[in-house]
Amino acid sequence: MRIGLVTNMMDGQNAGIRRYTENLVKNLLLIDKKNKYYLIHSKKKSYNFKGNYQEIRLPFFNSIPKKLITGTFLFEKICRDYKLDILHDLGQISPFFFKSPTKKI
Repeated sequence: MRIGLVTNMMDGQNAGIRRYTENLVKNLLLIDKKNKYYLIHSKKKSYNFKGNYQEIRLPFFNSIPKKLITGTFLFEKICRDYKLDILHDLGQISPFFFKSPTKKI
């Protein structure tokens, strides 16, 4: 499976949701050798994760209209271009409805 994880929370300060996201990603990559993961976030960072993953960088915006545009068009494009089977949105920024056949968590 090809699994997209919206990990933009790891770009922020070291607090609850960031630690949760980092630990989830780190441990999924350690235990799951079968699936490929795509970490979707905005800032260029070097992660020391071990496992089968690729980073996808895209702009994230603070205003509601820009978030809607990003969520509606860019997430659909990423799902289509990378042929994602699942998109796990840890930060709740992707759209509720989109036309992609990708399953969304």
